Amino acid sequence: MLLALRYYGRQMAGLWRFTVPGMLLPALGNTCIYYVAPLFVAGLVGRFAGHGPTGIGAAMPYVLGFAGALLFAEIVWRVGIHCLNRLECHGIASCR
Repeated sequence: MLLALRYYGRQMAGLWRFTVPGMLLPALGNTCIYYVAPLFVAGLVGRFAGHGPTGIGAAMPYVLGFAGALLFAEIVWRVGIHCLNRLECHGIASCR
């Protein structure tokens, strides 16, 4: 098992251009989807519950922030998954 981990670690270190974004970007995307985007919804609900101004103009920054966070998260997640796929392809191609 240690031999396999050593071999896989060496292979990941050699392909660091795909390893680093492939490991970090999907985690960043998931964090934005599950934690950052709901904060915009909570802010909007807090504004409505606090009896603040409740019009389209007051809600639009929250809606745009929510949509922007989800769009950013989806793009980052997909780029990270692409890097993981490339890492797997290079890893399979180097095993002969």
